[in-house]
Amino acid sequence: MHQKTKKGSRLLILIIGLVVILGGILIFILVRQGVIGGKKSSAILTQQELAELPLEEAAPKTVSCFLALYHDCDSKAAEYANGMDGLTFPAIQSAIAKSMKYKVGEVRTVQNEDGTKYVLVNATIETAGFKAAYEEAVKDLPPDADNEAILAAVQKKLEKSPKSARETFNVSIVVLDYVTSRKILMTSELSDALTGGLVTYLSNQTAGGGSHE
Repeated sequence: MHQKTKKGSRLLILIIGLVVILGGILIFILVRQGVIGGKKSSAILTQQELAELPLEEAAPKTVSCFLALYHDCDSKAAEYANGMDGLTFPAIQSAIAKSMKYKVGEVRTVQNEDGTKYVLVNATIETAGFKAAYEEAVKDLPPDADNEAILAAVQKKLEKSPKSARETFNVSIVVLDYVTSRKILMTSELSDALTGGLVTYLSNQTAGGGSHE
């Protein structure tokens, strides 16, 4: 029982710290769900360039632009996703983003009965796994470790994440046509992939679904 209480306290500290410290995508998704600039790649297209292309052709390029900028911790990634104004990359989020590898795959157009359409772009995203980094970090910390110490320890684990501690996510990314721009729709599935499984981990823990052995 003491062990469960100790881990539960640490998790509560971590959640509070993340809500306070992390910005951009994570807080946006957690609030919506009720769960509680880097260098520019030469392959990056402007929104004007994307808008001149057919949606089916622009969609995978939009996803690639977003993921490339996100990997580089460039706040301009927000320009390629709906509702991500003010995207920032605090320490933990930055460590996960920089660890990211991705591959853009098949594209499929979906048309609704009212004639509107969107494109689904399959992508494989591999990152340092948050769950493994967090659980390894707390093993080395004293029971009274504060919020700052926990976050710093998790960040170091993420930055040194071994191959066995990485996670792979297969995501269907929705790309919408806004006439003058093409933007991806941020979902909990995509957010989870971009944060190394953090959204799922915190959701499971706060819902009582996590293991406290």
